[in-house]
Amino acid sequence: MKTSVALWLGGQVIVFAIWAFLMFRMLWMISRRAAAERKEQPSGEIGSRFTAFFGFFKDPETHRFRMRLLAVTILLFAVQFAGTFLSGPG
Repeated sequence: MKTSVALWLGGQVIVFAIWAFLMFRMLWMISRRAAAERKEQPSGEIGSRFTAFFGFFKDPETHRFRMRLLAVTILLFAVQFAGTFLSGPG
């Protein structure tokens, strides 16, 4: 294995681990928000989850987190794209 490919693979693992951590953190935040809404308004579990999901993307308090997640997602795609050039033909 070439050194550049090994470094790319290691970088890909690190970026993916960060991305997965942020995605699970987002899901936990949405789940907590849905549980809090369910306690306030017992309108049903599915309705409160949808409200919490879409509310997460509208909430100004989560703006920095969303931008960080977007940046890591773009970085993940860039690392994947760079891998096509590093691996070479075949």
